[in-house]
Amino acid sequence: MEGSLVGCWHVDTFDVRGDGQPSGTFQATGQEHFVGCVDLNGDHVCGGGDPQGVLTFTYTFTGKLDTVTLSEIHGRCHHVVVAGTGAFAGASGGISFHDDVASGTAPYRGHVTLT
Repeated sequence: MEGSLVGCWHVDTFDVRGDGQPSGTFQATGQEHFVGCVDLNGDHVCGGGDPQGVLTFTYTFTGKLDTVTLSEIHGRCHHVVVAGTGAFAGASGGISFHDDVASGTAPYRGHVTLT
């Protein structure tokens, strides 16, 4: 992951809600955590005074799968900060992702407040 946040995103739980739909649409919820930093100097690495730590999130994912190949057609998710450690202790806010299936990326937007 890169941008203002640089580091790694880890899925801890992924719970599909219901049985999905014949159309391939489904919703899932779970927990994730991010390990990294806020890239203050824009060098795309954590270091040199960049605030570092762990952010823990709950999330909701909605998406649609091809019902034959089970590959993702589109998806998006919203992540709410529930805890933080290190420089992220006391953090609040949320981040939303929108999957770009063609490029294999998921651009994000959001606001995380550090105390």
